[in-house]
Amino acid sequence: MEYELHKDKCELSFVFEGENSVDALTVTKALDGLITMVSVIAECEENETKYRLAVNAFSPGSFAIVLLAFAESVRSLLTPEGVGYAADLVGVIGACFSAKRFLKGKLPKSREVKEDYLIIENAEGATAKFPKGVNALFVDQRIDNSITCIINGAMLSDGVSGIRVDAQKKSVRIDKEEFSECAIPIEVENIDTKIFESTRLNEILFVRQPDLLGDSKWGFKSDKNLTADIADKDFLEKIKAGEYEIYSGMYVIADLAVRVMIGANGLPDEKSSKYTVTKIHHVSTRKDAQTSISQEL
Repeated sequence: MEYELHKDKCELSFVFEGENSVDALTVTKALDGLITMVSVIAECEENETKYRLAVNAFSPGSFAIVLLAFAESVRSLLTPEGVGYAADLVGVIGACFSAKRFLKGKLPKSREVKEDYLIIENAEGATAKFPKGVNALFVDQRIDNSITCIINGAMLSDGVSGIRVDAQKKSVRIDKEEFSECAIPIEVENIDTKIFESTRLNEILFVRQPDLLGDSKWGFKSDKNLTADIADKDFLEKIKAGEYEIYSGMYVIADLAVRVMIGANGLPDEKSSKYTVTKIHHVSTRKDAQTSISQEL
């Protein structure tokens, strides 16, 4: 199977509305929070893509931080056309701010993950639809912490009348009057209370999508398709050094750590599953495949 490196980018604008002068600590909190959100959302998406965030410009007028989200992914012939990972990431960041405003500092009554979107019912009984990636807000505490910290930072600047996030032709605005309730932390552990962890030993994992640079998640197939971090540094060093040939049908025998959250219904939330290959015991080669065919004959 052939692989190619694909790069794309998308713009996100974060605006402090009001006076041109904004407290330096407020700007620092905003940048730190946005960078953390990029990292965490990328982890939750598990699409074997590397992301980075860069400051494009500081716009005058209302004080705006214009950011560029860059995505770098390894694509195969099976990757669907028109996939824009940077645009998807930027859209989820904006939607997380929208969901935070919608919840008004209170736990949701319910949330339901559909195939392509997420339905949230807030404490007042109102419902709204968000991109599916917003479910990361309820899986990893760092996202809510980041938004809360950004809003708290905005409260430090008397001249800030609101914040606005422009992403993917959609705009989310939180007024100064809403800061106090939107700055209330929403504790993830009060939503998903249990975490199940286990290790599957000597698991046979067929390589579905490798990362030849050794820095991103790998795609595998066992009983289902999954993406996993590689914690085996020795294996990664050999991949970078070109010691292993990547080919169709290649597999590894490895120990696989699994971490999954148990929802309020007592069932595992498959969308929250995280996999880590802790140790690789064997890497198949074309010689292995030829030997297997000879034995069958």
